[in-house]
Amino acid sequence: DLVVARVVLRDKSLLSEVSIRWWFGLGNPDAVHNNNIRYSLPFSGKQRHVCQSFGGRFSHTGRLHYSVDVDLPPGHQVRACRSGVVQALCNSHDKGGPSRKFAGMANYVHILHSDG
Repeated sequence: DLVVARVVLRDKSLLSEVSIRWWFGLGNPDAVHNNNIRYSLPFSGKQRHVCQSFGGRFSHTGRLHYSVDVDLPPGHQVRACRSGVVQALCNSHDKGGPSRKFAGMANYVHILHSDG
C-alpha cells in the first residue's frame, strides 16, 4: 500500500467542518521537456483545422494549457505524437465546438511521455 496522506481529527465534534480535496497525476513533477524530440501529427491525411491551441480561452488552462483541439471527422484515426503510455482517454462525446458550453464534452487522450 502507498500512503500519500494521513489525517487525524482529534476533536470529533469538528467532523462536519472537515473537507479534503486532492489531485494527483502520473509522471515526474521535476521532468524537463526535451526540445530535441520531434513530434509527428496525431492524424493522417490532409491538413486539418486547429480549433483551439495552447492556452486557448475556452478550456486550455492550468494542467490543460498545452492541449490542442483538432477538427477531425467522426471515426478518424488518432495516434500518439510520440511514444508514451496512455494515462486516460474519452471518446464518448459527439458534440463540440469553440464555446464554453462544450467544455465538459471533450474527447481526449492523455499520454505520459518519458520527459514528463
